[in-house]
Amino acid sequence: MEDVAFLLWAINSPVGEDYELVENPMDADLLELSELIYKRLDEAFEQAPISNHLADDWLMEAADGRRTYRATGSLPGEKMPENVARFMEASGGESLMYFDSYLALKMFFIHSLKWEDKEDELLPDLMECENFVLYANPKGLLIGPDVATYFADPRNPLYDAEASEEEAYELFTEQGLFPFDLLKYAMKNNLLPDAQLPFENGKTLLHDNWDFLARWFLGEYYEGN
Repeated sequence: MEDVAFLLWAINSPVGEDYELVENPMDADLLELSELIYKRLDEAFEQAPISNHLADDWLMEAADGRRTYRATGSLPGEKMPENVARFMEASGGESLMYFDSYLALKMFFIHSLKWEDKEDELLPDLMECENFVLYANPKGLLIGPDVATYFADPRNPLYDAEASEEEAYELFTEQGLFPFDLLKYAMKNNLLPDAQLPFENGKTLLHDNWDFLARWFLGEYYEGN
């Protein structure tokens, strides 16, 4: 029955920019319908015709769909990127820094990262954003605009538990909103404890299944281990 419930949930929780609804997978009506459909399928199973081609088709699709992975990050002995080294010096060795405005972020770029004071080199597309999280890892620097209020970090003066409860789940469901490496870091370090899906038991469901939810909703923006 769980497979049927998942299929119904997937139909009611479509992926893409035009969809914002996340269906409650434990909704009573959904589970009741799942049980009904499962019983009907189970009753008809023994009489259902068997195709001689389905298995071969599936195996071919599986082979064609195999993915390849490549290693990322710095190799042993490889020099740390200059931006990351300067960031770590400015942050006192911390991986995250928080900025309430584009102006504050811009000043950090100029004075701490030593970027040239030229508008087109200071991420002008972010001018209308605020509440930035800047994250340094061996790959380089990642930035999350309009999300700092969700991070329950003692070093983050911008944290807002209420905003996190109401909005942080979108980091897991909205494509392109947030760098996935930063999301992984936040979950590994319990920096989004208030994030919850917008229905009953949403916090437990999100935190127990966050990687699956991200994989489902983020699509090409999801990056596994």
